[in-house]
Amino acid sequence: MMPAAAPAVGECAVRAGADEATPLLPSLVGMRDAAREIALAVAKAAVEVGVAPEATEAELRAAVSATQWTPR
Repeated sequence: MMPAAAPAVGECAVRAGADEATPLLPSLVGMRDAAREIALAVAKAAVEVGVAPEATEAELRAAVSATQWTPR
């Protein structure tokens, strides 16, 4: 699943800024969104290769959001 996660991490970096001084990952404020997008990319890849049950993107997105840990 690493090949699915890597481009998603790259997309998060692009959204964080194109400057060479910009960190690869977003700040803590944007980390939850980045983690959700990376998890979604991995879940979609798992469905594509048949190691996860069939699901729509909306279903996967809902499952990722429902299981994402929320610090308290």
